[in-house]
Amino acid sequence: MHHAATIDRLTADLFSATLSANDEIKGDIQRLRGLSRRLSRDTAYGARYPRLVSEQTLGADGIRLQSRVERRVGGLNQGVNAKLEESWRRWGQAGTCTVDGRSSWLDTQYASLETMAVDGEMLLRKVVGAPNEFGFALQMLDADLLDETLNGQWTNGNDIIMGVEVDRWQKPVAYHLWTRHPSESSMMRERTRIPADEIIHLFLARRTQTRGVPWSSPILLDASTLAAFLEASVHAARIGASRMAAIERDKDVEVEDDEEDSFTSAPDEVAPGQFLNLAPGERLSSIDWQYPTGEIDPFTRIIVRELSAGWNVSYASLSGDLSQVNYSSIRAGVLQERDFYRRLQTMLVEQLCWPVYRAWRDMAIIAGHIPARRDLRDYDRVVWQTRGWPWVDPLKDMEAQKLALDNKLTTRRRILGEQGLDLEEVLEGLAEEEKLIKSLGLSLAPPAPAAAPKPADDKPDDKPDGAPADKAEDADRTLPLRRMA
Repeated sequence: MHHAATIDRLTADLFSATLSANDEIKGDIQRLRGLSRRLSRDTAYGARYPRLVSEQTLGADGIRLQSRVERRVGGLNQGVNAKLEESWRRWGQAGTCTVDGRSSWLDTQYASLETMAVDGEMLLRKVVGAPNEFGFALQMLDADLLDETLNGQWTNGNDIIMGVEVDRWQKPVAYHLWTRHPSESSMMRERTRIPADEIIHLFLARRTQTRGVPWSSPILLDASTLAAFLEASVHAARIGASRMAAIERDKDVEVEDDEEDSFTSAPDEVAPGQFLNLAPGERLSSIDWQYPTGEIDPFTRIIVRELSAGWNVSYASLSGDLSQVNYSSIRAGVLQERDFYRRLQTMLVEQLCWPVYRAWRDMAIIAGHIPARRDLRDYDRVVWQTRGWPWVDPLKDMEAQKLALDNKLTTRRRILGEQGLDLEEVLEGLAEEEKLIKSLGLSLAPPAPAAAPKPADDKPDDKPDGAPADKAEDADRTLPLRRMA
C-alpha cells in the first residue's frame, strides 16, 4: 500500500532491515566512533562542531548552582544559601573536582558535552572517599573502556548488552569496564563490574537503546566526500598556480655534436627570472590546468548545508559564511538552533548536574561543610542557571518583553533567565550600586526633559507694551490654575 515500500527495478537497491536499536548499534559502534574522532581531529568542520555545541550550550560560565533553601518560618535562609554556594564553588575548582586534579567543574561540563558530540556518549564515575576535603570527586572515563563486545547473560541472570548489565526492565544495574584502554595491549588489563549508581552515562537516546551513537553518524560520508574534494582541489590549485611548461622537440632537426653544449638542457624546475636557451627544433609549450574553477564554492556550500542539517545547527553558525543569509533567514536559523541547545541544557541538568550535586551534598554534610538538616530535600531547593543568548533584535525584543510584563504575561525572573541572568543577583547589584552612588554624593538620574516652548499666538497683539490686559482675558489665563486647584 505504501509507494516507498514498492520493490521494482528503481528501488531494488534500497537496503532495509528491521532490527532493534541495540542490534543496529552493536556491530557499528566501534567503527563509527573511530570515524567520528578522525573527523573531529582532521577536518575543519569536524573540529568546529563540538566546540560550537559546547560554547553555545554552556557559555563562559557553564551551568551554575544557585541555592534557594528556605527558613522554617518562611523566606530564604541567606546564611545557609551562601555557605552552600561557597562550598560548591570550592569543590568545583581544579584540583578537587576530579580525581586526577586536572579539571574543574566547568571543564568537566565542557568535556562531557564535547565528548558526547564526538563519541556519542560520556561516562563519569562518582568516587566517594576521594582524597580531598569533601571526600568526593569525579572520574572521567573513555567510552572505549565500556566493552561493547561483552554481550550475553551474567551469572545473576541479568542481560549484558554491549558491556551494560540491565535487569528485566532494561534498567542499568552495572557497567563492565576495562581497567585499561583496549589499545594498550602491552599492559595487563581486566574487566571490572561497577554498580550503576556509581556511573553517570550520558547520551542522547532516540530509541530504547543502551549505548550512544556519535552525532556525526548521519553525515560521515558527506564529510569524507567534502574533505577528499577539498584536498584534491588544493593540490590541483597548486599545480595550476605553478604555470608548468613543456619543451617540445622536432625530430627532423638535427644538432651537431659540437653545438649541443651551447644549449640549456631541459630542467626539472624553473627558477624565477630564468631564461632557457632552446636548441634548434625545440619550442616551449605552456600548460594551463584551468584550476581552480568557480565550481568549488557552490559544491562546498551544498555539502556544508548537508553537514549543518545532520548536526542540527544552522549553516551560518557552522561555516561562518554570512554572504548567503539575510536578517530574516539568520534570525529563523538562530532561534531554531537555540531550541536544540536548550534541549542539551535540560539533559545536562537532569542527567549530570543533579546526580553529581546530590552525591556531593551527602558527602559535604558528612565533612561538615554544610549544616545537616532533618529533611535532605530542603537542599534540593536549588536552581540551575544556564546560559542565555542576546536578543537578535534588542530594541524590538525589549519592547515586546516590556509589553508582556505590563500585561502580566511574563515575569522579570523569566525575562532575565532567558538572558542567562539571575533576578536576585541583578537586584542585589542594583542595590549595591545605588548605595555606592549615594555614599559618593552623586546622582545618576537622567536629566529632566526640557519644557516645550509655548506656542506663538496667531492673533496680532494691538495693545501697546505695558498696557493692562482685559479682565476677561485675565480670567481665561487663570482658568487652568483654578481647575487644577
